Amino acid sequence: MKASKKLLSALLAAIMIISSFQVVFAEESGNWYDEAVSYLVEKKVIAENFNVESKMTRGLLAQLLQKAAGIPDAPEGTANPFTDIMENHASYRAILALNTAGIFNGSVDSRGQKVALADSSLTREQTAAFLDRSFK
Repeated sequence: MKASKKLLSALLAAIMIISSFQVVFAEESGNWYDEAVSYLVEKKVIAENFNVESKMTRGLLAQLLQKAAGIPDAPEGTANPFTDIMENHASYRAILALNTAGIFNGSVDSRGQKVALADSSLTREQTAAFLDRSFK
């Protein structure tokens, strides 16, 4: 994978920030995470009005990882293996791309169906698994 470790490390820092703080990032705010967030803004992984108050979801992480790692969209016509996410979802393309790349596996629900759970908050364990697969 062509993603630099620095970019993915900065992404990890941003993920931890999102889950810990209740502020909107402002450049030069004097916070310990300014450098990491500024780097991600510079690389266009996140927007300048990045809101660290919003929860980190599986779908948002998929979007961030796709941008940070430069993972291309899944080829046209790739089947959607998930029963709970449709093409009009903001994270659909990123989730499908990461699934194709072997990074986003989804879960199996109580009915035995494969689900993305795109709007569900991430646990630290899930975040670690995403990042681990991203580095491979």
